[in-house]
Amino acid sequence: MKKHILLILITLLVSYSLFSQIEKGSSMMGFNLNGNYSQHKNNTGFKTYSYTSGFGINPNVGYFIRRNTCVGISTGYMYTKQFSNNYIINNPALGVFDTDYVANKNVMNEFHIGLFFRKYFFLNNQFALATHISTSANYSLIKTTTQSDLLNKTIYSYNIAFNVGLSPTMIYFPHPQYGIELSYGYIGYNYNATYFNHENISNEDGFKFNFGPNPLQLGFHFYMFKKSSTTKK
Repeated sequence: MKKHILLILITLLVSYSLFSQIEKGSSMMGFNLNGNYSQHKNNTGFKTYSYTSGFGINPNVGYFIRRNTCVGISTGYMYTKQFSNNYIINNPALGVFDTDYVANKNVMNEFHIGLFFRKYFFLNNQFALATHISTSANYSLIKTTTQSDLLNKTIYSYNIAFNVGLSPTMIYFPHPQYGIELSYGYIGYNYNATYFNHENISNEDGFKFNFGPNPLQLGFHFYMFKKSSTTKK
């Protein structure tokens, strides 16, 4: 029994010691998850409360065109909800002589497809850093609802966006074929166009540098190696 356990341990150690590169011809598949939540309260003057929440999933596949260098395609879906309410309090000092309530809710369903390039840098047999460069085209359908004592209406608009950027990524391999990764932050360029009744109502573009409270992505990937991919250089 002890010999069998020792043999299993030696086999695992050997497999990990050999796993320090991912060779050309290997492939990967998996998905990334991301989410965000923030809220704001203001209890003075115009009493307000607002929050933003969202959740997304991005399936992706990749192929290694050379050692530790992968290119691939990704798709994704993101759901985002923004809500705010305003209680306009009776306050003569501010020129307000009545109390009103206004609530706004935006619900956005976003779909995207894109390409990515990833370069791996192994720190040891189980940890690696990666530079993840991606580009994507996004389409979002936005439902905006406004409710107050005098108004209740819903309008629809849509948004088209193009992005290219870089996300630093840390990868942990609990097993040579399974990677758990964490991406933090985003540096890149973004273009957004918003349409209402098929008319362009706004355009935004510029560079983004996001290392705020909600830029985390968690990923899970399965790696399929060529036979030579467990051989050191």
